[in-house]
Amino acid sequence: MSQFVYSRFVVMFCAGLFSLALLFGVATPATADEPSSGADEAQASEDKRDKQWSQWERMFARRGESLELHQRAMGRLTSLVDEYPDDYEIQWKCARAFYYFSQRYEKEQDDLGRAIQVTRHGLRCAERAVRANPRDFEGKYWRLMHQVRVTAGESQLRALREAAKFVKTLEQLVEEHPDRAEARMMLGGLYRVLPGPPVSFGNNRRSLDILKEAEKIGPVRAELALELAETHKALGNTEKARAYYLKATKAPGYPGMDFELEDARRYGREMYEKLGR
Repeated sequence: MSQFVYSRFVVMFCAGLFSLALLFGVATPATADEPSSGADEAQASEDKRDKQWSQWERMFARRGESLELHQRAMGRLTSLVDEYPDDYEIQWKCARAFYYFSQRYEKEQDDLGRAIQVTRHGLRCAERAVRANPRDFEGKYWRLMHQVRVTAGESQLRALREAAKFVKTLEQLVEEHPDRAEARMMLGGLYRVLPGPPVSFGNNRRSLDILKEAEKIGPVRAELALELAETHKALGNTEKARAYYLKATKAPGYPGMDFELEDARRYGREMYEKLGR
């Protein structure tokens, strides 16, 4: 994704509190220089949240060492998102983290059923994110990513039936957020992976046109470079595909997602060499 905007929505209790004067039974306002206990509690809550999130990020940073450490980090994240259900940043980052964890779990454990269960955790986070901030891009984008993955994982036939709905939602996302390349990237990818007529409306050339639009918006991160490579490969443009696979090996990733970036770069290297044989 283009540079992530790290925003947080924290409930602040700023209502003025009154010291009850039992004498005469009259409520007397607190003086201006008296600290508000409500503000203190809110600050303490925010400090606690930030400390817990920093601890989780350090734990999550070690996920590349083993799948077991990755699982532990996701288990801890599950507790955090339940503790802060209205925290937009925590919820959308949870959705993103579970999406990539689901992919890794399926790849390393060869268990699609369990991977889809994992994805459902991410979908819940994405839905909470959208409730917390219905207008922002991240929540809506990751909700759709999870919806597509869950649907396709559970039933290919159902995924084909609902493809038009997914495309319409993506087109709306593109219209609402024209400066974000990710929705176009996903839309272009869908046009490539869907079968063509008469089964569905997949179209590799349409896929390439949309991905080129995403490329113009930029930045061209590793995932977008791989999508362009895959579509060129599907069209038989081997040399162009190799060029984009090579570009993926050097392209940047998303902040805080170094493990996933290296995985994308590794795949780019493998495909670049494979097509050169």
